[in-house]
Amino acid sequence: MENTDKLTAAEAVFGFAGWLTARPEKTVMSSADDAAYIARLCGQFTKENGLAEPRDRWENNLIHPSGECSHGNEVGPNASNQTPPPRA
Repeated sequence: MENTDKLTAAEAVFGFAGWLTARPEKTVMSSADDAAYIARLCGQFTKENGLAEPRDRWENNLIHPSGECSHGNEVGPNASNQTPPPRA
């Protein structure tokens, strides 16, 4: 199915993460795990949403965040409207 209202890159990233967290199967991703399973899920999500295939050398355009995600540095939909949880 071709998606006529194209997703932005950020919408696709958040949509993919949302899909992964909504699936009943557990999705494990780390440097110690085989990436082939995740690559298949990426392909399935890309195809289902009518997104273009990755271009040659697409990885050269990536910037990976450094360090762990910590509370107070959230990004994404309505992140500025979120109330932080109480501290223990």
